[in-house]
Amino acid sequence: MRLRNFTITKAILRGGVANAESIPPELLKEMYEVGHRNGHYRAFVSLLRKSGSWEAATKEYHGVDMPVRLVWGDKD
Repeated sequence: MRLRNFTITKAILRGGVANAESIPPELLKEMYEVGHRNGHYRAFVSLLRKSGSWEAATKEYHGVDMPVRLVWGDKD
């Protein structure tokens, strides 16, 4: 991750969606540039370390007692 390359980043991002053409070139460039911000690497690694709790959190949704819109597709 620290040795970022736009071509590799683009392939990774496009591989994470059902339709690779659904990500506009401008968004790819912006996402690549965001990855160079100070602290991004550490924040991203921290986010990944906690990813196991995301699935567990879905079991708690029934306890939410206010309107919430969750958007989650079968290809997420």
